[in-house]
Amino acid sequence: MEDKMRKSKKNKPAGQSYGNSQDNCRETFRYPLADAPEGALLKTETAALRGERLKGRPGQGKIRMRTTITANIQNIKQGYSIHEFESLKSALGISGERLTMLAGISPATMHRRKSSGVLTPDESEKIYRLRKIYDTAMDVLENEENVKTWLNTPQRVFEGKKPLDYADTLPGCEEVERVLRRMELGIVQ
Repeated sequence: MEDKMRKSKKNKPAGQSYGNSQDNCRETFRYPLADAPEGALLKTETAALRGERLKGRPGQGKIRMRTTITANIQNIKQGYSIHEFESLKSALGISGERLTMLAGISPATMHRRKSSGVLTPDESEKIYRLRKIYDTAMDVLENEENVKTWLNTPQRVFEGKKPLDYADTLPGCEEVERVLRRMELGIVQ
């Protein structure tokens, strides 16, 4: 029975979904990136486009939205609204001053951005990187409290720094994401 189920999922074309009536959550077959047909989306992207909750994420009634790379680029170039900043601040469980510092925005500049309601493309890209780390941590740690704790606790692998503090540069962000992906695979740091 299980072999038949595996075969039927493997034989589904890209973008096809199968339902689980028990929890009413639809998933899309996930391809390895190298083998993905052109235009195929990852499971998380497909669920987000449908506006669904991602399976396996404990409640609080939140829907984590993911967009395509093209949409991310467009949003960054237009500049994120101040709402994105506030949303990330509450998701990370940190103060506005700390997020401003992590994003490399001066307090005076942040005050002006709050008045205008829009961040510059450079500031938006920094917020995007921090949001990406948060999303990766949610994928791996699967719980908001675990994510907040891990991101705000000094880690030996980051030379005793907190992951959020280590991620203040692009290489730092990439390293934090790499460590999270290794954790997902069960590789202890």
